[in-house]
Amino acid sequence: MKKKLKAELWDKMQYLFRDFNDRVIHFELRYQYDIDEEVLKTVIDHAFCQVPILHSTFKDYRLSAYWQVNEASAEEALTAKTVPASALENSITDFFMQAIPADSKYQIKFGLFKSEGNSVLCLIANHMCMDGSDFKSFIYRFCENYCKVLNKEELIPYRNGSRAYDTIYKDMTPEDRKKATSLYKNINEKDDTKFPFTAPNPDDAYFMVKRKLPASLFDGMKAIGKKYGATINDIMLASAFYSMYDVGNFQESDPMVISNAVDLRRHLKDLDGIGYTNHTAWIQCKIDKRGKDIWETLQMAKNSVDDFKKDKFMGLYGFPLLKFAYTCFPMALAEVLIKAGYSNPLIGMSNMMIIDTEKTKLGEAKPYDGFISGAVKYKPFGFLSFTTINKEITLTMCTKGNQTDREIAGRYLSYIEKHLYDLISAC
Repeated sequence: MKKKLKAELWDKMQYLFRDFNDRVIHFELRYQYDIDEEVLKTVIDHAFCQVPILHSTFKDYRLSAYWQVNEASAEEALTAKTVPASALENSITDFFMQAIPADSKYQIKFGLFKSEGNSVLCLIANHMCMDGSDFKSFIYRFCENYCKVLNKEELIPYRNGSRAYDTIYKDMTPEDRKKATSLYKNINEKDDTKFPFTAPNPDDAYFMVKRKLPASLFDGMKAIGKKYGATINDIMLASAFYSMYDVGNFQESDPMVISNAVDLRRHLKDLDGIGYTNHTAWIQCKIDKRGKDIWETLQMAKNSVDDFKKDKFMGLYGFPLLKFAYTCFPMALAEVLIKAGYSNPLIGMSNMMIIDTEKTKLGEAKPYDGFISGAVKYKPFGFLSFTTINKEITLTMCTKGNQTDREIAGRYLSYIEKHLYDLISAC
């Protein structure tokens, strides 16, 4: 096994984001099934053998950086507890609300929490190693290998190809590749629209706020989308926009910006040669004012997204400039230069898509619930994640804040649910 791994461009960019969030992705799956701890350890050890960056330490020497690969064992990386039902949720929360510093021995941690015949599998991973899409892909292979161990079958290898950002260009025509690698301009504008949290305070602590939406609401959103040519993402974005005016001190005539995560794998035809990494960018969705109702806001949100979709190079702007900075300057200076011109989204949203219950089976048991959530944001940044499983959408916000901030985030998610109901009831 290699003792060192190259620090790729997106590893460095996610490291730069340490001033904005804790860079930890969260994944939870719940089963009415007794997960076998020893089988789980076997699967974890196999994953460590296959994906060394998961047990590597990021070495930042300010001139350059790399990953130092460490010896690894499932015993160290797994937290396993059997707890009474009254303590289950707190145990899971404590696991999720821990950071993974870049200089940690492990960049992924596993949690197994059992209570009264139920098992909850939790994972947290450093965003420097992979984004939400690859995290989900990793989990699918992980669950598949759990089943392989149970059946005494040969375990399946994990993807272990290039992690370089520029593999995103590999399936383009020579003409498109030439143009895409010349997109130096960052088309996102600087934006001062902040999420209405309280001011940062030394006593602030990590918290996660969740809200689960019923399957009936998902069916209603699908019906609206089919009738009006809108995606679930368009509908959720519209409600997120509309709800900002409810929860924040904004005038209805104020413009609003919510940056939307875009999976750059849309530019790839084949993922087999790609290692686990980050291939996510942002589009800066904007409405000029609050619509007179949620329907008008949906149209404005959809128009904003559709304008981006017309561009075949959506999400690829600015990468050549980042490559230039990290290639031509010492890392510390590159960070200074990038921060001077880079605007991190103050309000963002990411659709973590659908969790496939067939691909997350353990034995014959499918998860009855689960979600993926983005990192803990530092104020004034606000970030909404949503995941769908069994037609149920889970909304999550993770923030470093106080009880007032927790209540603000909770109200925001409540408004989003309310306006989704308004939308489907008027259809």
